Parts: sequence; structure tokens; C-alpha cells
Amino acid sequence: MRFVYALRGCSAYSFRLGLFIDSLLETSFKMWNLSWHEYLVILSCFTSVVGLVAFGRDRDKDPTEVQAMQETLVRMTFVYWIVHCLSSFSDRIGDVMPQDLACSLRILALLSYVLTFCCVLTLPLQFIEQHYRQTD
Repeated sequence: MRFVYALRGCSAYSFRLGLFIDSLLETSFKMWNLSWHEYLVILSCFTSVVGLVAFGRDRDKDPTEVQAMQETLVRMTFVYWIVHCLSSFSDRIGDVMPQDLACSLRILALLSYVLTFCCVLTLPLQFIEQHYRQTD
């Protein structure tokens, strides 16, 4: 309400602008009351972005089929985890969004979590399969 009191003698447009700024500040201060789990999600999202960028720089010009599959699985893991972090964190501001969009974001968070788990599980299985191919 500090902007509204400062704009008391101004026009109606300025007064409405002050109300809008107050509502944004009020919702943003409520939004940043984060728990330790949400800090970990934010941190893991940033580290996934850094890992994706660092992994993208270290590219072979002509990788083998196995190396290409491993690189694709690691990239998919990073991307799915970033999507999960963003969709689960945007669910936190669900009271501002329409209900359909909030429900879609929850479903997206669940699907991206399952896909991340599948990629993480597939990578060691692919290593094991490659090891058995070499021994035969």
C-alpha cells in the first residue's frame, strides 16, 4: 500500500498503477517464502543448465553409435530435469494461474520426473549391455 499512499493526489491512472504495483509486490514477497526442498530444486535446475551447457561444448566430431546414444541419454536427463524443476516451481504460483494451466503443469512435472527417472535408469543398463557385447 505504500505506492497507493504516495499517489493519493495523482490521477486515477496513477492510482490504479500503484494498486497494481502493490499487488505485484505483495504476491512476490509471498512467493519467495521458500522451503529447503525448493532451494534444492532451484539449485539442481541451475546445475542442470550448467551441465547441459558444459556437456554441449564437449562434442566429438564423429562419435560412435554407442557414444551418441550415451550423449543423447545424458542430454535427455538434463533437459527432462530442467523441465521438471521449472514446472514444479511454477506450480508454486498456481493461485495466480487458471486452474487448467496449474493442473497441466502438475501433469507435466509428473511426466518429466518419470522420464528423468527412465533416462537415469537406462544409462547404466546401456553400459551393462555394451559390456556384454564386448565380452561376447
